[in-house]
Amino acid sequence: MERSSSPPLSLLLLLSALAVVCSAVEPPQITVKPDVAPESLPINYIQEVGSCSYEVTVATSCSSPSFITDEIGVLFGDSHGNQIVEKKLSNGDKVFDSCNTDRFVLNDRPCSVQISYMYIYKDGADDWLPNSVEISGSGIKPLLFIFKSSIPSNTWFGFDLRQYPFLSPPSYNPYPPFPSLSPPPPPPPPHPLPPPPEPILSPPPPPKPVLPPPSPPPPPPHPLPPPPEPIFSPPPPPKPVLPPSPPPPPPPSSSSKISGLKLAKVSVVLGLLFALL
Repeated sequence: MERSSSPPLSLLLLLSALAVVCSAVEPPQITVKPDVAPESLPINYIQEVGSCSYEVTVATSCSSPSFITDEIGVLFGDSHGNQIVEKKLSNGDKVFDSCNTDRFVLNDRPCSVQISYMYIYKDGADDWLPNSVEISGSGIKPLLFIFKSSIPSNTWFGFDLRQYPFLSPPSYNPYPPFPSLSPPPPPPPPHPLPPPPEPILSPPPPPKPVLPPPSPPPPPPHPLPPPPEPIFSPPPPPKPVLPPSPPPPPPPSSSSKISGLKLAKVSVVLGLLFALL
């Protein structure tokens, strides 16, 4: 009797489990240098109740003290004003010991679109040295923040991703697709050549400036009037030249007296004659 050539079921299950493990992708690592949070960052210590949950995983460096008494808080949010604050991370166990990894679940928090900043807060004087802080949860892409440095006391210290763009790692597919046996699609038709650019005409010369008409020449200066002639008193009128007085008439002669008497007598006689007629 021949044995079946199909692999046993246990081998198939093992291969499936390995595929799931290999397909798991680590979250992107943020390796920029951490810094103190800017003073302009608003912090909402009074949290509104939300419907999202988040998991905060803190890995403490082996160079850190074996145990600390400091209180550690976390703050993260997006660029749309959604913010999650937890002043004291605690899960009921002894946390933040050297070489330890602690996980904390934050329930009923505001929903964030995508983390754009993350800070942690240390209240105490111990020289606690975190190695990394991972944030994951509802609707956000997990991010792993690498510290590897001590944390200053009583201040928010961490990362602001709004000025550092980061890329997600490429996804891993354990089952690459088989090569297709169908012929490759025909190449796309060549793009028509673009029309030649229009000739660039030189711009017309600028219009000549219109000069204003020349202003008329100024009038010649008025000549000064001649000085007034001196006023002299008029000469006295000339005295009238009287004609020479006529010579006195000559005295009447005796003959003229006689002729005058005769004329008088004749005129009387004639008058009487006319009266009688």
